Amino acid sequence: MLHGLPSCRKLIINLKYEVQKRYAWLNTLNRLPHTRKTALVWAHLASFIQIAQAVITCARHDQYLALPSLIRTAGECVVNCRLVIDECDDDNALMAAWMEKRKNTNRITNQLRKEYTQGQIETAEKFREQLNIKLEEAGLNDDAYSTWTVEKRWTHIDQFILYHTCYAMLSGEVHSNPEALDRRHAAEIDGQPTLIWCKHEVEEAQILLGTMFTFLEIAEPCFVALSDALDPDKQ
Repeated sequence: MLHGLPSCRKLIINLKYEVQKRYAWLNTLNRLPHTRKTALVWAHLASFIQIAQAVITCARHDQYLALPSLIRTAGECVVNCRLVIDECDDDNALMAAWMEKRKNTNRITNQLRKEYTQGQIETAEKFREQLNIKLEEAGLNDDAYSTWTVEKRWTHIDQFILYHTCYAMLSGEVHSNPEALDRRHAAEIDGQPTLIWCKHEVEEAQILLGTMFTFLEIAEPCFVALSDALDPDKQ
């Protein structure tokens, strides 16, 4: 057992308790009057909880191979939820609103690119200048979080270190490149290279479940913010 971490069984029991508690919490909030923003926050948190339930099921049945992908997705849910709370309002919180904005941005960009290709705009500098002017006039030039890199998203919510530790570790396990496949499905048995099924390693599972608790911790402000936003006494 890793020093400082409970056993896998204890981690699963504790995680199940925390997830059930938040599942019940979300159930009390889903029928309240929602704005576009609170509906999107609720949906992100619901996805996070359901992914956590899948993590518990896989961990209980020693399905180690599925854990990194699920836990990485859970982390992404938390990051996106924090960004919605910080960066969105009721005008742009829905995916449909974001898609409409991208469509208008692409329309303006494509028109100017056509003029640039035809020589009506002489230089790349003038193209960028006119593009910024057009986007400014249309109110489309803000730096929407949906266009940010993964690293910038994690950094924005003050989780730069987690991005370079937990997220990087999970990403390495998710990919099916030769190095990852070698770790999972190759071993030397009696001096012979042998193909094997991916096995459940207790210490690795402890680390993964511990990471899930970390994501649960950084998700907590989202639950509180949603509850506060829907509390009529605080409006």
